[in-house]
Amino acid sequence: MDTGKRAEMATSWSMLGSLAAERRQYAEATIWHIHALLMRLHLQVLQVAYDIRALAALRVRTGSDAFVAAASTVVDDIQLAKIQAVLDSLGVDDSCDPEAE
Repeated sequence: MDTGKRAEMATSWSMLGSLAAERRQYAEATIWHIHALLMRLHLQVLQVAYDIRALAALRVRTGSDAFVAAASTVVDDIQLAKIQAVLDSLGVDDSCDPEAE
């Protein structure tokens, strides 16, 4: 599969994640945004930042335990730890209001 098609897939997955979040289906949204994040990391494109921000907001909305449960269905413990570390570095915590975005 060529790079253009992979980028389109990542965009579609990210949009599905956003749609799921709007429907308050946060576990599903988390899964779609992780798929998009992993593809965008592989492609080394700047749009990776969108999925990182979306995942940070989802982690706040759902709480860490629910976020980890959803994320664990698509990534292993090492990948999850790396994603969590990136999200932690953003300084977003439970006191933030993700609905204000």
